[in-house]
Amino acid sequence: MPARTTVIASSRNSLAKPLWLLYSSAIVFLICLELSSPLYAQRRNERQLRKREIVEVKIEGNASITDNELSSWITTRPSSWLERAFHTINTSWGRPRQYVDEAILMSDTESVSDYYHAKGFLEVRVAYRLDEDQADVAEWSRIRDANRFRSPATQEAYPDIQTTVVFLITEGPAFKVAGFTFEGFQTLPFDLLEKVTAEIGIARGSQYNAEDVVKEDERARELLGENGYPFFRRDSIIVESIAGTKSVGITVYFQTGHRYRMGDLKIIYDTLGAEGRVKESTIRKLVRYEKGDLVKLSLLKEGERNLYTLGTFDLVFIYPDTSSISHIPDSLKDGQEVPIVVELRTMVTVDISPGIFIASSARDEFAAGVSAAFNHRNLFEGGEKFSLNGSWQPLPLSQSRWDAGASLEFPFALFDAPLQIGANFSHVEEKDRFLENSYSGRVGTRINFPHMNISLRPGITIQYLRRGIFDPELEKLNLPEKEQFNLIFNVSGIYDVTNDFLNPSEGTNISAGFEYGAPVLQKIFGEDLPSAHYVKPSLQVRQFFDLDGIGKSVLALRGVAGKVILIDPS
Repeated sequence: MPARTTVIASSRNSLAKPLWLLYSSAIVFLICLELSSPLYAQRRNERQLRKREIVEVKIEGNASITDNELSSWITTRPSSWLERAFHTINTSWGRPRQYVDEAILMSDTESVSDYYHAKGFLEVRVAYRLDEDQADVAEWSRIRDANRFRSPATQEAYPDIQTTVVFLITEGPAFKVAGFTFEGFQTLPFDLLEKVTAEIGIARGSQYNAEDVVKEDERARELLGENGYPFFRRDSIIVESIAGTKSVGITVYFQTGHRYRMGDLKIIYDTLGAEGRVKESTIRKLVRYEKGDLVKLSLLKEGERNLYTLGTFDLVFIYPDTSSISHIPDSLKDGQEVPIVVELRTMVTVDISPGIFIASSARDEFAAGVSAAFNHRNLFEGGEKFSLNGSWQPLPLSQSRWDAGASLEFPFALFDAPLQIGANFSHVEEKDRFLENSYSGRVGTRINFPHMNISLRPGITIQYLRRGIFDPELEKLNLPEKEQFNLIFNVSGIYDVTNDFLNPSEGTNISAGFEYGAPVLQKIFGEDLPSAHYVKPSLQVRQFFDLDGIGKSVLALRGVAGKVILIDPS
């Protein structure tokens, strides 16, 4: 009996197989027939001709997140008349008319959905709707019906259908945090483990936010990076929804790596860089650390910034080298001293920069001249920067202008602080009207506060002016004749939180200056000796935006303001 049943089943299968093949073949035949039919070709052609111009983008249903916040995640948007005008001039400028693209709309809905998920709305639903202008639709349908009976050469052009794209959002509930756990810290010393777990900024019952989790990761990374774990990294973040509770459990998995102490300093020069070396003593003063201390990433970053400010290197990279203890078993590596490698690439040490300038004088005369600068970035092989510069303006012939200057900066001179000295001479003459010779000398230094990202540059300038006025019209300006001694105190402060010292792509750089012309020399050399007496505050703000996230396209904005306040106009 069982054998008979098996035979019957096999017979049924053998009969069903040809029927299945026949059925499948019929379906494929009908599909091919449909695709090759004139009606299908007409419908496909109509879809291609139906161009929906985007005139507005709306968002509906977003009660918890503003339109402006969501708009940054939506690439679908109309083009303005100004953008279209620029685009007609040059195709690389502005933007042409924008049309509905189903693929881009699907990508936008996914982006908005992901953003809502990151904000704690794990059940959000995002869709879109196309609101077409009914008058445009009616006109398009009329032309379509008329073109069916016309030859291709006589067919009427189809109009664009103005369309409003509406993103429809059903937010759902905001999920709360039921628990937050770090995994991978089992090998940490107890005191350090207590610091990491005791200062968690995500409270139980608070709304889940992916940004808060990232901040916790950064906090743990900074704490361990300052306590001997330079290779600490995060493996993954798991967010699990707890059924029936509208809450999540968060688990962050880490790999702490081994704990290291700082050993000997090892200096390596990149062979691709320019020739020339800087004294090891200079580098050791700029990379400050104590041998045997736990590795602190902040000290290594501070050393990189200090070496960049030297102005001699275009590449600086400081890191702990664990290859020297590769023969030691993993169980014994914690607490080992490793060399601190300073990898350097030297800039071109000497360069000469010639230049030509043209301008218009105050009397609308054509002015032109030449300039030149000589720079040496490692004069005595200790990172000393020396520069000579000068310019000469032979035109117009009614004027004579030229100047020359020199400066020298020592990285360490005054209590291990830089010393900057400089001198300058300038000559300005306008025949039968005015003559002025200026001699000046300057001394300055630089004070760094790396933990605050601030550096101060105080300085003193002594200036001697000798004037001659030959034109009575210039006497109305009340310029002091003969000679003048000026003592100028100045200080500038720089607050730099950009991501790169030489080529920033993100961050802010703020520099403020204050200059005071003090009539001190007038008291020393006599009451009849004029001296400048003024105050000049100034401020410069630079902001950098990384447009593509990889530093390839950077938007840089700069604002400058300043004012000269005369205390004694005479």
